[in-house]
Amino acid sequence: MFYRIVTIIIILLIIGLGAMVLPSLAVAGSAVPEFKPISRQYVLEGNRLQLAVEAVDSDGDPLSLGTLTRPAGASFADHGDGTGVLIWQTDFGGPNSSEGSPYALTFWAGDGQNTAVLQTEVIVINRNRNPVITSPGTVTINSGEELAFDVSGYDPDLDPVNWMILDAPGGVEFLGGNPGTFTWKTAFSDSGFYDVKVCLVDQFGAADTATVALNVLSTDVYSLALDTISVYPGEYATAHLMFDNLEAISGFNILFNYDVSVLTLSSITKTGTRSGGFEYFTYKLNNRGIFGDVLLTGIADLEGGVAGTDIQPGSGPLAAMQFYVSNNLQYAGLSIPLIFVFRDPIEQNDNSLTNELGDKIIPNQITFTRGYIKIKSTSLNSLGDINLNGVPYEIGDVIYFTNYFINPTLVPLSPAQWLNSDVNRDGHGGTIADLVYLLNVIVNAGMGSPKISPFDGIVRIGIDNNEGYYRLIYDSPENLGGLAITLQGDNKLDIETVIRSQFEMSGMTVKSAVEGNLIRFLIYSDEGEIMPSGRHEFIEVVNHSGFTIKDIQLSTVDGYIMKSSLENNSDAFLPESFTLYQNYPNPFNPSTEIRFDLTQAASVRLTVYNILGQEIRSLVDQILPAGRHVAVWDARDDQGQAVASGIYFYSLDSDIFSARKKMLLLK
Repeated sequence: MFYRIVTIIIILLIIGLGAMVLPSLAVAGSAVPEFKPISRQYVLEGNRLQLAVEAVDSDGDPLSLGTLTRPAGASFADHGDGTGVLIWQTDFGGPNSSEGSPYALTFWAGDGQNTAVLQTEVIVINRNRNPVITSPGTVTINSGEELAFDVSGYDPDLDPVNWMILDAPGGVEFLGGNPGTFTWKTAFSDSGFYDVKVCLVDQFGAADTATVALNVLSTDVYSLALDTISVYPGEYATAHLMFDNLEAISGFNILFNYDVSVLTLSSITKTGTRSGGFEYFTYKLNNRGIFGDVLLTGIADLEGGVAGTDIQPGSGPLAAMQFYVSNNLQYAGLSIPLIFVFRDPIEQNDNSLTNELGDKIIPNQITFTRGYIKIKSTSLNSLGDINLNGVPYEIGDVIYFTNYFINPTLVPLSPAQWLNSDVNRDGHGGTIADLVYLLNVIVNAGMGSPKISPFDGIVRIGIDNNEGYYRLIYDSPENLGGLAITLQGDNKLDIETVIRSQFEMSGMTVKSAVEGNLIRFLIYSDEGEIMPSGRHEFIEVVNHSGFTIKDIQLSTVDGYIMKSSLENNSDAFLPESFTLYQNYPNPFNPSTEIRFDLTQAASVRLTVYNILGQEIRSLVDQILPAGRHVAVWDARDDQGQAVASGIYFYSLDSDIFSARKKMLLLK
């Protein structure tokens, strides 16, 4: 024990003599261990030092290795074979950094009898690290708003740091500190992209830089928009000119356009709008002679007039516009645009504003949004629901519809009913053709005819007014399904006036109503009856001075509108020549119609023959008046027996006219 204590004391005395290898105590006849020399070590802050140590004993005795001095946190491992390793992780600051450099290392090696000591030192070299900035990559705001964001930083070596502003748009202010704050009160005109560049520097000049992208969005200082609304055909609707502004205005000059074929502008008013305080407010239709262009002008305060009030920042309508929407159902489902138009690109007065100072605000400083008048359309579930009870194609719809024709004042069609009344979907609501189509659907438990009648003729209407006896006559190339007519008298009807129709006795329903000097007639059938083609009197008014036709509607048996022409002379629409027409349909099965025209009354015989010239059927054998006539052959002979398929002839004979045509029966 005494021997080891003396040895350690000697080693400690040697430590102060520098890096050297000295034997501490030698025993006669035994060799002293020897260290492999180790020079002074250098390491950067933050790096790890790994130092190998090796000693030998010439006697071959086993050696033990260890350390007498080493830095705090360092470790030493003895491999047991005369080698070992020291490992030390340096820091950037504190006791294991360059602040405590140099650091002494003392190793010893012993074989149990003799001990050797090795001393060296470690120099830790200062390594200055850059400061680190934390900042947002992008900051986005709307122009006119105040921008604010923070930047912060730190120095990993804990060195003092300072901020430097390298680049920033004008008006940006920086409040130093950590974090530091940037602020910028933007104007509406400041929209665009900018960069703020900032630098953080420590006392040794190490630095970090950061760039913050500023995205200043354009702000709609002035926004004009035309309303989008939904309306029924035939309805009045109000659309507004909307205005959003962040700065006050004292005037406006607005130009917009609408489709005059669909819309009728009835009025524009400032009442109840933001321009209600303007001294001057007016509009001009068809501005510069352009149909549909409307120029709307408002001035808050005219010189010498009563002072008006400017429009302060806010949101709301500048004007209210009332439109009448066409009742033409062909427009149903369409969106009719209301658009701002710009007709003077040089002066840029169209769609301009005036600010409080009297300066003009041109269109490219304003945001514009067009509007639409969306015309409602009906669905198949609503079509035919005239009385709006939710059940289409029922008898209640027929009753309401017929009452409308007789007395539209007491039983009107609302816009929704008008839309639902176009049951034949021809684009015309509230017609006699729609009523006939509606009846066909109800009577036949179907959806009516899918196509328009093949006949495309004109029904001529004649008037015969003879000493208080007033007759209406129609001459039609095809059967009628119904008609509606309004007559306007010279004066009111008196108690002796008699109104009648021959169709009251033929299974048709005839309704009439008197309103002042107006008489309305409705002729239709809810049992599939028809008004036959040809020339027929259909209304008589007795004991009245006379009428004129105010309105007339005619329908095919399929429920489609028929064209008509009015002839003041009842004889004016008689056929111009004797004519025998080709039968229709042809080929046919089971029946076909044969039409012929007579220019004057005549004894007529219409006969069907087979291919051998044998008479099969006599269809007509009588005196007929002038006009258009039709006969139907049902493919049977005079005995009522069905004839065979094949070619047949039909002949029209009179004293002054004769004609023959061929037809084909296919079964």
